[in-house]
Amino acid sequence: MWTPRRVPAVPVLVFALLFLLAPSSRAATPSSGTMSPGSPTATWGGGPFTESTTDPVAADCTNSTCDNFLLTVSGTDASIHKVTVRIDWTNPLNDLDLHAFDNATGTELAVDGQPVGNSEQVTFTGAPGVYRISVLIYRAVSESYSAVATLVTSPPEPPNQFRTATYQHFDFGFKPEVKLPEQERSLVFIDQDVEPEIEVDRFGTIYIGAIRGIPGGVDFWRSDNGGSTFQYLGQPDGGQNSSPVPPSPEGGVGGGDDDIALGDPFYIVPPVPGVSPGIQSTGRVYVTSLWLGSATLSVSTDRGDNFVIIPFTTAQLDRQWNVARGEKTLYMSLRKAVPLELGMHDVYVTQSDDGTTFLKSSYDQDPATGVPDDVGGNSILQSDGTLLGTFVSRDKHDLYVWRTPQFPAHGPANLPVGTMDAPVFLPNTFDTGLIFHGAGGLTTSNRFPIMAVDQGDNIHIVFSDRHNIYLISCPAGANPSLPASWTKPLPLNAPRVAGFEFTRTCVLPWVRAGAPGKIAVIWYGTDMDGDPDTPAFETAPAQWRLVYAQVEDALAAQPNVYIDVASKQGGGVVHKGQICLRGLGCPSGTRELAEYSSVTVDPQGFPNIAYEATIIDGVDPPSTSAITFFTKGTQRPLGNGPQLTQLDCHDPSVSSYGGWHDVTDARATNGHYCRNVGANTTNAKAYLQFSYTGKQVDVQIARGPRGGNAQVLIDGISQGKIDFYRAASDPLHPDNSGKKDLTFGGQFVSFPTSSGNHTFRLNVLNDMGSPRDMVYIDGFLITGGGGSGTGNPTENTITLTGTAPAAILGTPGLAVQHVTTTGKTELIESIFEVAEAAHLEFKIFDPLGATLSSKTATLPTSSLRATPTAPGTYAVALSNASGSAVPYTLNIVTTNLTSGKLAAAMPNSDATHGSGKQIVADPVDGQAVMRYSLAQGGRAVIRVYDVSGRLVRVFDQTRPAGTYGVSWDGRLGNGRRVPSGIYFYRVTLPDGSETIRKTAILR
Repeated sequence: MWTPRRVPAVPVLVFALLFLLAPSSRAATPSSGTMSPGSPTATWGGGPFTESTTDPVAADCTNSTCDNFLLTVSGTDASIHKVTVRIDWTNPLNDLDLHAFDNATGTELAVDGQPVGNSEQVTFTGAPGVYRISVLIYRAVSESYSAVATLVTSPPEPPNQFRTATYQHFDFGFKPEVKLPEQERSLVFIDQDVEPEIEVDRFGTIYIGAIRGIPGGVDFWRSDNGGSTFQYLGQPDGGQNSSPVPPSPEGGVGGGDDDIALGDPFYIVPPVPGVSPGIQSTGRVYVTSLWLGSATLSVSTDRGDNFVIIPFTTAQLDRQWNVARGEKTLYMSLRKAVPLELGMHDVYVTQSDDGTTFLKSSYDQDPATGVPDDVGGNSILQSDGTLLGTFVSRDKHDLYVWRTPQFPAHGPANLPVGTMDAPVFLPNTFDTGLIFHGAGGLTTSNRFPIMAVDQGDNIHIVFSDRHNIYLISCPAGANPSLPASWTKPLPLNAPRVAGFEFTRTCVLPWVRAGAPGKIAVIWYGTDMDGDPDTPAFETAPAQWRLVYAQVEDALAAQPNVYIDVASKQGGGVVHKGQICLRGLGCPSGTRELAEYSSVTVDPQGFPNIAYEATIIDGVDPPSTSAITFFTKGTQRPLGNGPQLTQLDCHDPSVSSYGGWHDVTDARATNGHYCRNVGANTTNAKAYLQFSYTGKQVDVQIARGPRGGNAQVLIDGISQGKIDFYRAASDPLHPDNSGKKDLTFGGQFVSFPTSSGNHTFRLNVLNDMGSPRDMVYIDGFLITGGGGSGTGNPTENTITLTGTAPAAILGTPGLAVQHVTTTGKTELIESIFEVAEAAHLEFKIFDPLGATLSSKTATLPTSSLRATPTAPGTYAVALSNASGSAVPYTLNIVTTNLTSGKLAAAMPNSDATHGSGKQIVADPVDGQAVMRYSLAQGGRAVIRVYDVSGRLVRVFDQTRPAGTYGVSWDGRLGNGRRVPSGIYFYRVTLPDGSETIRKTAILR
């Protein structure tokens, strides 16, 4: 459990203030003693005490009273002797902590700091020497204790056997880190976001949660563009509050530990056979957050935009881990407070079948006879729903695995009826077995053993002994509760291998798996040798980097391990100093990294990492503790699952017809979506079509009050209709623009097929009447392949903004824009966006001035289309009969063949010179519009000449990359008109290339 330095739990703080006394160092009674194989016990005591620590979050002997006993051990052999120290006191409401130190070096050897109960116990190697046993008075009222130290002799343990590996450096192409937004905002607590958890769904949406400490709550982020940027979504356990006013509020019913799980897709609009395939959501997002002896579950059905908060107020639990299966099944493995306080086995699992209430639960061992545990690791699900997890013995040497249902039965796991508050134990529910024992000084709990399952159902566990990172693996089909099923440990950090000194000492590992036998592991590594939880690492200070390792044959006798430094900022060093692994018993300032960072694998098989760092671009800000960063690899993917390919409307393989254009919107995938306005079955067709190889197409969509509908055909066979309509959020004030009141939230429509080559087509119908005339496409996801071929036709969009002037004396104000067509242009469509109350008349004129189409818009977003009669320049006019000027946005979309010709096509005389960009003259209505395109931003100079070569006008513009037009009204610089006729203009582009063209002023 993680609690920040400046945010103590409220009851502890209040209790401390009642009788706060200055800390002191005292001697026990007696103050020292000896033990040897011939005299294997020593006893002492202390008290009475009435006092409390001055630092409830980072209590140590500098801020708390410690009763010290010096224990001299002689005549022992470290390979066979251990010392066990136990203290007992009377009142379980008092809290005493037990610490054991090497008196010569000051190194802490063992600690027991359970928050409640009336006994503590530690065990350490019994090498000859002097040891300081400190009883720390965390809080006590008139309390005394008794202590006994026992020397235990055991037969020499055979040393552990390890696998060897081939270690190689590899550049995985980790991207520059992205610092997640809204972390350094605190006005109350400390600026921190630690223990980041990361998950990625099948569409590539990235979710990250991190804790600010109790009661600072959990922060939550999402990225819709592969991690290039992240959107802060607020605090799921604190009522969301995603930046309504800066700075974002903080504080939730949680913040001690967090975990994220993603459910499978579910229908939000059920399918109707033969009519509609239904609309699905990408799945529920579950976030749990540890509170004071309890936890808060937050559930979202719209990718984290909104959460429902479900507090567990009476469960008395610790360190929850989540894993989800199907639409609404959620499992949590936890530790139960009562048996934990009594030194009994405390790991149990609870199950929800509706995603919110937990009516099934069971201990994995009988608390009375099971193994007393130190920590419980995360839990995982195999493909059939078999549920597995880990825990570690109190002395940290023994690693256990639990499994439900019992081997060899297959999943899904289904626990017996039992509440979260009162779990049961049924002997036939779990298999639980010791799978690895660390001999000598090798321990398995620094901090959590982390488990992963790959696509072949092989199981992998990583753990640290404060020096190395180890991997053990169990093949699919074997009984994971038996030690014989597991491989020998494999050191991943290349110990004592030249060239890998930067990862000599390692802590805090995390693992995820990809294709069978392929795993991704991260940890913090330093070139300093020794115990990272000692003052020497703080004094040096040790320099820590985030290390990434990829194993591609994890079950082999000698795997290949590829190692890289994933942290790039500030030369890769992201933390300096001691890393304490003793939970709340850590000295102040040594637990900033809390207990882990995390990695997952995205649908393309690349590692995505959320890690915490105290050093930001080489600087350790004094006001900021550890905060979270994101990075991802770009080389050597781990996956061999089905290929996933994302397309949008303007992918080169997509044919589009009928006015499709992009709309920028932060809610959409990659920050934009594709829209069609006004097409229907009676006026003109609009469609999207592409050929693909694969076995499924998912159409990502948005819905809103102006949503229409469309028909999908695969290989010419109808698959039903997609309905883009959703009722207005505010029926009294509907959004007629069709842009504001939209729901994205990971909604999609799925079209499975057989594997192979297929043709997908979406025909716009919009047959439900006005104003339901918009179709919103957020992208396509192809499973098992990708798009093929070249789209024909395709569409180009120019976005123009301006103001239609007010009418004067009954004469409408007129704004005119122009577009040039070629012999391959099939359609011109103009999409107008104006204010809600504006009603403009729109017209499209051909190059000779004849009206091709017109309409008066009654909605703020409307469209008008025309079929070109011949190549040339077409005018789009906006007529404003009102007495006020009307700002507008105009998207002009041209639909163009990429091969073949129209029946009336003429040779395209618009030759291009220099830069290869098309620059076209537009002589219409007494003015010339000279267009140009910039491949990159810069300065463009347009010089206009008459037929005699005399310079008559110069336009000088600096613009970003894009397509632009310069409108010349046929006047000189002094305002005098030039005569009608032919004029030439020369455009000089930023790269120095020039083009000379002719235009005309016609009056």
